[in-house]
Amino acid sequence: MSNTETLYLKIPLGQKAHAIARQFAVEQTTPQKGKQIYLNILAVYAVYSYLKWLHIETALEEGDSWHPLKQALFDVADLVIPNIGKLECRPVKPGETTLSLPPEVMENRIGYVGVQFSERLDEVQLLGFVRRVTISPASEQIPIVKLKPLNFIFDYIADAVAHPALNASQIRVNLNQWFGNLFENNWMPLEETFSSINQKKFALRSVSSFKKASVVRAKIMDLALQLGNQPVVLLIAIALFSEQKIEI
Repeated sequence: MSNTETLYLKIPLGQKAHAIARQFAVEQTTPQKGKQIYLNILAVYAVYSYLKWLHIETALEEGDSWHPLKQALFDVADLVIPNIGKLECRPVKPGETTLSLPPEVMENRIGYVGVQFSERLDEVQLLGFVRRVTISPASEQIPIVKLKPLNFIFDYIADAVAHPALNASQIRVNLNQWFGNLFENNWMPLEETFSSINQKKFALRSVSSFKKASVVRAKIMDLALQLGNQPVVLLIAIALFSEQKIEI
């Protein structure tokens, strides 16, 4: 082995991981889509197992990759880290030298982990991590040699815990997907939002704009401010203005 050869962490893939991946894959309409989802689920489960071993909390079943409709519509392999964001676990086939990033994973991600499979799919190698904000918005391929060591994930999580407002500002919301009834975590219908905070009276600004909106969603905000017992909610309403524009 040469001095320049990189040693990657290997994670075994047991029967449980394959059983879950198989369950999702057989529900797809084409073999190609089934294979894509199979690898995505295995990649997510491998990163989940690694973070669990390190006692880092994750929400395995809350990601888009575990949602049957979103699985079918998109190529996603996200793992939710509560109060931090979504970590995209991109599958890398044997012999490939880059991470491929579909358009649907270019937003609303804190970063990407490369997960390279063995020929027999009995184990993977975790190739490294790259933060979302460090790559070009137009990048669709990330060379494996550009990935940082896995310990950079811990640095990012520690920084996000220390500066939650900064972390939240780096996660973008894809409003175009809202027209297809696909919403990011914590964006809820108006009635459900106010029901969850048990508020019978609330004040709205620019309420006239909501009358022509086709989609309205709300999110409880943590502004790190003391406003008595009054929660603050951000409401976003969108409507199609033309074929090329939306009104917000």
